[in-house]
Amino acid sequence: MYMQFDILKSLKQVRERAGFTQLEVESLLNMRKLSIRDYETGRLKLPISVAIELSRIYKVSLDQLVGMSILENESNDLVNFRSLFIGNNFNIMFFDPVIKGYLENHLSKFYQHSIFDLIVLTLNKSEQKKLILDIAKILFILAGSDGKILNNEIECIRSLLSSFSLKQQYKEISSNDKIDLLDIISNKSFEKLEIKHFVIWVLFLFSSSIRKVNNDEVKFIENIAEKIRMNRSNFIFIKDKFVKDQL
Repeated sequence: MYMQFDILKSLKQVRERAGFTQLEVESLLNMRKLSIRDYETGRLKLPISVAIELSRIYKVSLDQLVGMSILENESNDLVNFRSLFIGNNFNIMFFDPVIKGYLENHLSKFYQHSIFDLIVLTLNKSEQKKLILDIAKILFILAGSDGKILNNEIECIRSLLSSFSLKQQYKEISSNDKIDLLDIISNKSFEKLEIKHFVIWVLFLFSSSIRKVNNDEVKFIENIAEKIRMNRSNFIFIKDKFVKDQL
């Protein structure tokens, strides 16, 4: 067998907890018969693309799918959002061709790192922290784009900063009446294609984790996409995963 017993055991437990038979999963994913059995017994190596599909169907993170974190009784959208940075939750973002192509070039590190870790592999520690701070600033402006910042939004931004030892920076961000977006997006990291896509996904995921994405938020995110010179078609591809006919 190519996988540890605990991982194989988890694949089965997560499926059963979600209430699916092996045959039902194979039918949903258009797989040949006995494919799920082969993955759960270690006869076949589980491809990343299949793992992503399974985590989506079972409504768990990749960590939970392979037994690296405990299953919770209820899902928590904000927890899932944070796991983009400090856990192992890829889910819908993986279906972005740019993100998928980038991640497939780093397969050996896929299960051991968060998507943020992989996206910023070419940045040094200082540049990574600068990017996190810039993302937090954008999130703060996004949260207030409709005129009111919710407690959950504040909690999420604070938690993100704390995860990167930037907790003290929240006070500075929240007390700044005029955060300069042009200064933020001049960060050279935003020139990288995979980071552009990651940031736009993060903004939409942040908005949708709190509530339904509204028109003001969509317009703000579109503005960010334009300022970082993201391909328009690529932006629409991501936007359409969250909202329809709002632009």
